[in-house]
Amino acid sequence: MNAELSEEISGLMSQVRTQARREQALRRELRTLRQDDPQSADIHHVFAEWQRLLGHPGAKMPTDGSRWPVIRRALRSHTVQECIEALEGLALKPYVVNGKRMPSGPAAKRYDDVDHALGDEKRIDQCRRIRARAYGADVHVLRRFYLEAQATANAFFDLVMFKLGYRSEDKIDRQLARETGATGGEQRS
Repeated sequence: MNAELSEEISGLMSQVRTQARREQALRRELRTLRQDDPQSADIHHVFAEWQRLLGHPGAKMPTDGSRWPVIRRALRSHTVQECIEALEGLALKPYVVNGKRMPSGPAAKRYDDVDHALGDEKRIDQCRRIRARAYGADVHVLRRFYLEAQATANAFFDLVMFKLGYRSEDKIDRQLARETGATGGEQRS
């Protein structure tokens, strides 16, 4: 019986080694396919932005890892800029406390991997809304100030031009009157 078990174990170990070699070959093939992917540059760009925005400069993205397909899937339905906007939103509120995204919290509640911003449509939209709310308020206030300043500048310009235009026309009328010797636009005979 020991001989049978020993033989069975030996056969199973051989199968495990064969499966491990197959897995390694498939991983190499997957790496090659992903490196040849036309979106490879965009995927690397989005990943680099995630590293920068979320403070993970040492994070890796092996081509056979889970981050690559998450970013690739997000880029199928969104532009690079939209994906970066989602990452910016995640960077603003990387913690989940009581089921809501928060700007701060305990380290154990920090959920800021790529899939938390780009995992699906709902997450992308949620993170982009966080960003829009955060930056939208400032942009709205600045736009209002800009429009008010522009209106004031336009009114001032119109007033100055009116005054200059009035004075300029008055000077021209007087000069014409002197040259022709007429007053009030009539010629002297």
